[in-house]
Amino acid sequence: MSMDLITFNSPISGGIKVAAKYINKANLVELFQFEDPLLLDHEGEDVNPNEKGEYENLNPSLVYTVIDESMVTGPGEEPQIKYDRSILGKIADARMNFIKRHYKPLHPSIYTLTPDLLDPVFVDTVEKYKASGCQHKAILMSILTLETPQTGLFSFRMFSDEFSRKLIEEVDHFQDSGLPVNRPNTMNRYGAILDDMGFEQFFTDLREQYVKHFAAILYPHYGGASLDSHHAFIVQYKLTGDKKLNFHYDDSEVTINACLGKEFTGGSLYFSGLLEDPETHTENYECQMKKGLSLFHIGHHRHGANNILSGERYNLIVWFRSSKYRAENHHLFCKSCGSKHKHSHSDGEKHDHEHKHEHSHSDDS
Repeated sequence: MSMDLITFNSPISGGIKVAAKYINKANLVELFQFEDPLLLDHEGEDVNPNEKGEYENLNPSLVYTVIDESMVTGPGEEPQIKYDRSILGKIADARMNFIKRHYKPLHPSIYTLTPDLLDPVFVDTVEKYKASGCQHKAILMSILTLETPQTGLFSFRMFSDEFSRKLIEEVDHFQDSGLPVNRPNTMNRYGAILDDMGFEQFFTDLREQYVKHFAAILYPHYGGASLDSHHAFIVQYKLTGDKKLNFHYDDSEVTINACLGKEFTGGSLYFSGLLEDPETHTENYECQMKKGLSLFHIGHHRHGANNILSGERYNLIVWFRSSKYRAENHHLFCKSCGSKHKHSHSDGEKHDHEHKHEHSHSDDS
């Protein structure tokens, strides 16, 4: 059952949508980590709570701004923002705890990684590789199809059909709950961050038990052997929402992109070379996504998504990162946000990159 969501924006943490029933002053303190939050309407006028701390008659068609009392300046002046990067972690933790208290999962069993949630051939192959003492790389390579030899794009099957179906249903159920929904990244408007929903341990286990073996072999020069964190999210494409995704690269060392469903036409992905390797920029590879297909690729393998033509496509994206690789290649990364810098290429183009940040910038497949 869907409900009207109220959209809130903050100069510190970006925007979220929350059902009106969860909106009161105490919850604004928790969700935005402001000691004394002020709620402003689209004209910048104060929206005051009643004696119980509740906000009445909020309009779902408007965007409300949440600031702290300490940010208030003179009339007509912009709020004074003291940006402290550490607050983003506190906000993320507070929102996850808020969701944990209020959300009742539809399919609790999929929150813990078990072999039955994965493709049986994938599981069997990894077990055989481990039994070999992790010495015979050919065992893992046997289930991968090399799509682009020069840039290292591989396709395979990773998840079971039942898991794909249940994860779609879980995301839909979460979005209908009215709990805080963050944009999955700075480019996609529709989807959900899976760690917010409680899947953090699932993807940590997936990395440690399965992904790290492939990444160490496929991408040793891109931190594949030292992955230690992730950002997992769902993106949704449909004619009434996001239809496509612009050309970009990911804020990851290694990315997994898995098509969960539903039924759709169009929406193919296109790839065009590695960010720092101009010799690969003439690459023009198109991959038609289909239910059950997963892709391994280097995070800065430039790509985009063509228009979906009918139906609805859900993809699970996991950005895997290596703190060791980033420390050793710190000159490539933005000191402010930790993401790779934008690069100007010889063809004069600039390409968007995506951030993990729990807040939105004004700006995967």
